[in-house]
Amino acid sequence: MPARGERSAEARFGVLREVLAIARAQHDALEADAIEEFEAMLDRRDTLIAQLQALTPQLVDLDELPENVIPFPGAALGDVEDAMALDTVIRGILEHDRRSELLLAARMDALRAELPALAASERLAQGYHVPDDEPRFIDERS
Repeated sequence: MPARGERSAEARFGVLREVLAIARAQHDALEADAIEEFEAMLDRRDTLIAQLQALTPQLVDLDELPENVIPFPGAALGDVEDAMALDTVIRGILEHDRRSELLLAARMDALRAELPALAASERLAQGYHVPDDEPRFIDERS
């Protein structure tokens, strides 16, 4: 029967593998321009991160950490192999997130570049708009 620490490491590993699968699926969704799909996966991912935090023993007092440091959910005082497996999965998640972030940034830059043209088109279209409250005459000869 596995010890409590081993079960905890296995549970963390399972949650992290699920987060990795979601990170991959999110990146695929971004590549397919399926933003709604990408966003739908965020809630599940947040739930998994909360589960992971509950499974991760506090090794340090969070008040002692600088603001720019986030505690990393590794294998607490556990087996080196557990720590390496967790580290590998975490690195995979971070890599997929980095690639997704770059893809999102590129898409946002492309949208920003299109905004001036869209605004000009809108102004042009407004020039052809005839208000509904003005009387109109139809020239039957033309």
